[in-house]
Amino acid sequence: MTTDPKSVRGARRKVLKELNRSVWDGAKDVFPLAEVLDTSLKRNTAFIKRCKVGLNEDQQSTLLKEIASLSLERYISEIVADFSEGLVKCKSSAELFVGVEVASALHQRFGPSISCAILSAMLRSIQSTNPDVFAGLTDEARAREINARSDRNRIVMRVIIELWLVDVFRYSTDPGVYKYEVPAWALQKTSSGTVLSPPMATLKHILHFDTEGFATSGIAISVVKAYGSLLLGLTKDEKAQEDANGDKIPSSPSTKGSLVSPEEQQRFMALYTAYTRAFQDRIVEVAKKLRRMERGNEQAYIRTGKVLADRKERYESLMRHAEGLWDACKTLSDLLSIEMPQVRFTNETEEEMLIRKGGTVFKDSDGGIWDDDEQKNFYENVTDIRKLLEAQLAEEENKEAVPEEEPDLNDDYDDVESVKSDDEDNRLAQEIENLKPENDQAPPESSPAIGQPSAASNNGPRPASAPGTGASGPRKATPKVNDDSDDEIDDDEFIQAPVEPDRLHYMLMDLSENPNREVVDKVALEFMKIETPGYRKRVIEFFARVRNSDSYKLSFFARFVATLHPLLPDITEGLIGYLNRSFNFLQRRRKNPALFQRQMFNIKFLCELIKFDLVPKFVIFNRFTQLTKTLDDFNALTLVNYLEGCGRYLLRKTATNVLMTKMLRTVETQTSVRRLSYDKKTLLVGAVAYVRPRETTRLSLTVKKRPIIEKYIRHLVYSALEKNTASHVLAQLLKMDWNDTETLTALQKVFTKIHKVNFSNVKHMAWMLVEISKYYPSFVTYVIDGVFESIRRGLEISTFAYNQKRLAEVRYISELFCCGLIEEYNVYETLYLFLSFGHPKGKPIPGVLSSIDPPNDFFRIRLICSLLEVPDTAKKLHVNKDKLDLFLANFEFYLFTKDKLSMEVEFQLRDTFDLIRPQTGIASNIEEAVRRLYRQIDLTNGGTGQEDESKVQQALMSFQASMGMQNGHGEDESEKEEEMDEQKKAELERRRKAQEEYERRKKNIKAAVEIERDLQNMMLDRGLMLRESGRKMQFQEPVPSTNGGSSGTLPPVSVQGGRMRYSLMTKQGTKTNMRAMGIPTETKIAQRVSENIEQRQKENDRIKEYILRYSEQYDSDEDKGSIPRINQPELTSYRYRPKK
Repeated sequence: MTTDPKSVRGARRKVLKELNRSVWDGAKDVFPLAEVLDTSLKRNTAFIKRCKVGLNEDQQSTLLKEIASLSLERYISEIVADFSEGLVKCKSSAELFVGVEVASALHQRFGPSISCAILSAMLRSIQSTNPDVFAGLTDEARAREINARSDRNRIVMRVIIELWLVDVFRYSTDPGVYKYEVPAWALQKTSSGTVLSPPMATLKHILHFDTEGFATSGIAISVVKAYGSLLLGLTKDEKAQEDANGDKIPSSPSTKGSLVSPEEQQRFMALYTAYTRAFQDRIVEVAKKLRRMERGNEQAYIRTGKVLADRKERYESLMRHAEGLWDACKTLSDLLSIEMPQVRFTNETEEEMLIRKGGTVFKDSDGGIWDDDEQKNFYENVTDIRKLLEAQLAEEENKEAVPEEEPDLNDDYDDVESVKSDDEDNRLAQEIENLKPENDQAPPESSPAIGQPSAASNNGPRPASAPGTGASGPRKATPKVNDDSDDEIDDDEFIQAPVEPDRLHYMLMDLSENPNREVVDKVALEFMKIETPGYRKRVIEFFARVRNSDSYKLSFFARFVATLHPLLPDITEGLIGYLNRSFNFLQRRRKNPALFQRQMFNIKFLCELIKFDLVPKFVIFNRFTQLTKTLDDFNALTLVNYLEGCGRYLLRKTATNVLMTKMLRTVETQTSVRRLSYDKKTLLVGAVAYVRPRETTRLSLTVKKRPIIEKYIRHLVYSALEKNTASHVLAQLLKMDWNDTETLTALQKVFTKIHKVNFSNVKHMAWMLVEISKYYPSFVTYVIDGVFESIRRGLEISTFAYNQKRLAEVRYISELFCCGLIEEYNVYETLYLFLSFGHPKGKPIPGVLSSIDPPNDFFRIRLICSLLEVPDTAKKLHVNKDKLDLFLANFEFYLFTKDKLSMEVEFQLRDTFDLIRPQTGIASNIEEAVRRLYRQIDLTNGGTGQEDESKVQQALMSFQASMGMQNGHGEDESEKEEEMDEQKKAELERRRKAQEEYERRKKNIKAAVEIERDLQNMMLDRGLMLRESGRKMQFQEPVPSTNGGSSGTLPPVSVQGGRMRYSLMTKQGTKTNMRAMGIPTETKIAQRVSENIEQRQKENDRIKEYILRYSEQYDSDEDKGSIPRINQPELTSYRYRPKK
């Protein structure tokens, strides 16, 4: 029986504490010394060095023996310095406890003087980790220095605690008695006037280094984990207490230990509680700052359309810091049983997070983002102008191919003058002229003109020209938002096109007079034939001068722009730019009733463009922001029209759903706090209700109602369980009330339905079940019985849908067997159940079909491999080798009842056999499998392992007969023998032909190699001849080398007179020359070239030989038959019996 190291150290601490306390009380000869002390300089120096670098378990007895036998009085200062440095180097608890033993021995021999010296050295070695100390360093150097100091402080803190627990250290004032220096912070006093203990003062000093970033939280957590039961009186199995209101309160210190007094435990608990509360408050502050930064980033995005990189980097850095603080504080709070506050690091609500992850909350069956199918077709099914142009061009090319009278170049619009009368022309021209201001003079402010500059602003700076195109071609423009300059609209920014004015004029008038889809598509197609930069600007001018009364045509105008947008995006951008400038201009003059009507017109036009997805997101929400910031009666009406025009579309669209939800919330807030008239508030409330009706059908998510305790258990097992948290999850489960029906039922579900657990956590579930068996054995029996029943039920159903569940259950059984909860015979019972269940009389025979285990179903093989491929399972089964070999023989026999295995199953099967029995392998035919099976049966029955040949032949004949009956073959033995002879003859003939083909290919390859070598030599000689003659022929280019080509040949190395030929290429201007040089063969470059050429030649020869051998093998394996099938003898089934 192994002894717990913690309990051993605890008992040893009590012994050392008594001895060390007696030294403080004045006792002598506590530590036994040798009669004659060794004064050798060499041994004393070796001891001092060992104190510095040899504090480990192997050196403990040597150190204690040397303390008792050496005369060390003259080396006290060196011992204190080196021993203090050696203590700081202790990394593990075992090494640290060796230091405690050595320190206690030194204290017992030399008395309090050496203990006070060590305490002074330890206190002075504490280094500050306050970020202000490293203000002059870079971020990387600062982080590196803080981490190094934190690691050192963590070790020093543990040394001080350990030595204080055994009374080597007593009070922080003791070093002063012996004239040793002590830091001022170590002499702090409590409210009662007593000096703090060394660990209390040190811990308090360390925790106050960084109250902003809480970088010292790691030290606090390590102290609680290592000494929580001693310093704070915490126990692992006690539950968090609750006050009268049901709130959790910190666990009260325990008084069961004698190493630390209850008063001291209360001080440590008070310090940790205050530190944790401050830590939580800091997290709340960081969360508020994150939400403010997120809100600012959203506002910046709406205002400018982007978030600056430095703002984004600061936000992400703070988010990572906040997550690290949360993890550390959560760990510390859980250790102290202090409840964590509810903190949100983002402004998103749960509904918004669901929307962001899952998309829109509206069903496609309800129309999606549109109210009906007609609206959906109008805004989504926009004509592809590219296809129309291609089709019309193809039609015109076909017409030109037919010899007929050439049609007029002008289309229907060219004949308008001949159709319409002169009076009609004059009337239309007069109407157009009435829309324009006379003599480029702006109307007064009260005039209802569309966005014209006032007379007072004509002398000021004029705005930039409208986004569009110049004479040189298309020019891309970006719509401007929130331009604080005067956004007046000037007619000079629209350039009139001097070419064909009547044609474009009548096209636009047709679009205005006949607003329908067919006219929109027709006009868009005709416009693409005559479009120029000037015409594009005229189109923008036309839309800018549409009358307010024609607002019902805006949807068709927007469709026209959307049709042209793929090829002419500058029209869209110019129109959006005009609407932005007009919005800003009219916003400042919104109290003018005439201009206010134009603002409503522009908002409606913008809404139509939004529905065609032509407006950037930041432009859309910038309008909302401007209207809500200055929400008065006029902006309220504008906002109502904006919400009614595109609010539903923006709310239902996935890309804008979250932002629109927040905007609606802002509108509701502003409506309640602003002093608006009653009718305007009513309109806003109605608009919000129109966009987001209360009766909107949400996605109905069916959530099963579960008790709170079951939800918590499912969270622990399904979400929180992993390798590092398994012990914590087990502790939480053991703390529960196992006598409660709901709790017990929930626990039975999670431990029985193992397929719902992450597959990698199955072994952790098995480990927890082992620990639970120590307290609740009946529960473990119930779980294991349930798993075995589920496995048997899976064999009965044999449905593909349950395959993953069955694999998890088999792995669960394997892990439970490794943990010792299941006996060996239970594992073999399950394995044999996989082989025999569903077969006649429990005997799987080749050719005899089973309805629940057909030959083409290989899942049982996967189940067996999954159970055996766990390394610990294979090791435990190898203990009884005879049973394992007998099962493997039966398993090999069972394989021949199946069809040809799939590739993945075959690989898994071979991996399993390589793990369990790598020397033997799998039987290649049914005869071998039967012989192995009978041999193993004979060994199991106590025989010599020699199979009975008559039984083997009889079994083979019966298996072949059953396979023949199943496949409808009833040939006689003579016919079978003749067929076998014919097959052998055909096989020999095929091998002979394959050998001939191999020889022929080999000769062809050799011939090709020789031809290519001759061609190389010929081209090389030709190049030398041309260079010698100085002639330059047409198409004279260097011939590429064939090194490494298909032939695999390499140029030979020419060596003459101890020199190797080498070609050096030189270049003069555009002329390239090759210069032959002789390099001595003893130089490194010559040796390296020769070795490289030889290696490449050998590699090419090896590759050719491998290809030829592979080709021969492939030809010989083409006509191989399939693997024969095997049978299995009768198997014995068992029932599970729980372990006693």
